[in-house]
Amino acid sequence: MSRAISGLRTTVAGAVEAMQSRLPASGSDEEDGSDAGDAGVPRTDGSDGPAVGARGALGAHDLASRPKVRKVGSKHGDVKGDVKTASLKARAADNARTSAMVVDQHHMLSIRRKLSEFVTQSIKNSRTSAEVYMDGASYSEKIKDCVKEQLGCDDAAVNDWLSSDIIKPTKGTAIKKKDNGKVARQTVRAETPLKAVLPHTIEALKKRALLAYFKTINVSMEKLTKRQVLQCLANNRYTDSDDGQRAICEAMVSMYAFLGALHRVEDGEIVGAGRVVRASIGFYALASCFVRYYLECVKAGTVNKPRTGTEPGWSVRWRAELIRVHGFLKKDNDVHNGLALTDGSDANRAVINTEEDNQVKIWHKRQADEEVNYPTRLNDAIEEENQREQQQQQQQQQQ
Repeated sequence: MSRAISGLRTTVAGAVEAMQSRLPASGSDEEDGSDAGDAGVPRTDGSDGPAVGARGALGAHDLASRPKVRKVGSKHGDVKGDVKTASLKARAADNARTSAMVVDQHHMLSIRRKLSEFVTQSIKNSRTSAEVYMDGASYSEKIKDCVKEQLGCDDAAVNDWLSSDIIKPTKGTAIKKKDNGKVARQTVRAETPLKAVLPHTIEALKKRALLAYFKTINVSMEKLTKRQVLQCLANNRYTDSDDGQRAICEAMVSMYAFLGALHRVEDGEIVGAGRVVRASIGFYALASCFVRYYLECVKAGTVNKPRTGTEPGWSVRWRAELIRVHGFLKKDNDVHNGLALTDGSDANRAVINTEEDNQVKIWHKRQADEEVNYPTRLNDAIEEENQREQQQQQQQQQQ
């Protein structure tokens, strides 16, 4: 019996030693709370929660080995965080600047509509020559008045706003790509599209006046020869003749249709046969100025490209033409060849005092000097055409 008990003790002791050999060594990661049964062991200080060394608790070894967390953008210096913060600030500033330019663009569009309406109304309702075409100084003051009304600011703020940048209002070109592939908006000064309102209106009137004029005289604009041009310019036949005046009146009718002022035209199928056009001498000079400009372009052999809206010079051309037509148009308000001048009897109907007086005199004198040589140039043009026709006939005969 004693031998059996002694053998059992030896077996139990061997089993205990085998189990102890399998446990982790002291100080390892599994020593502190690796046994699931320790999860419910009470703390020695009497508080709730797992005892020191139980699973889920942090020992001294865990606190020492746990990595420290660095705050982004802190005083320790995180380069990526600082760069990201600066990029966000720059993007926010750029968005704010773009939003401001968009608001200014909306203001500009509203002001431009008001200016366009004012220019149209002033030309349409003109009773005197001075009301037909605004000089540069008056137009600049009108722009400032419209800006002041739109923004409700003083003169200093108006000048600052006109010199500020806005997003370009042209369709299709307001956005372009840089060399690096990024998208950038095209900008322009706020005053630039506003200054272009008057020239754009004049260009639209010119286009319609020329089509109506050459249709009336039954001449193709594309096939107009140098000989025909010199014949029209000689002695101002393009305007100072019955056919020329009738064609100018039809050009004015087309201009009135564009301006919405057909009430200035009395009923009738054609000018001179019941139709009467009532206009100031300045409005007549404007239509005549368009025709002379085109004839001079053909005579010079230059391409008649449409104006961009920023090219100056129409005011001086118009005033020079005003002096020219003043010399032969009737000085009364009666109907002559389908035309009734609203300021025909006014002695100062062609007097406009502006800062452009010297330029107008120079321009008018230069045109007068050229007109002296028109007969000689016309004869030369006739000889050139005759020689060209003879050469063509000889070539046809040889073929």
